Amino acid sequence: LAGMFEEWVRRRRARQMAEAIEEAVTAAVDEAVTETARETARETATEVDALWRAWNGRRLDALAKGELFDEPPPDVSGVSRNGR
Repeated sequence: LAGMFEEWVRRRRARQMAEAIEEAVTAAVDEAVTETARETARETATEVDALWRAWNGRRLDALAKGELFDEPPPDVSGVSRNGR
């Protein structure tokens, strides 16, 4: 009977350890995904801002020179997708 109890305790501890490991891994993955999403959002915002600033700079230069500026605004729909 003592052997059965020891086996039950061993299995319970193993199950508890497996659950604790699973929870820790899940938490770590969630944190990594969240941080990656934040970093991607920051990088995207920086890239979009740079595209718009460059476009607006060209627009203002043309305006200052009295030149026609018919360049369309930057298409940022693909920023941070497929490496861009």
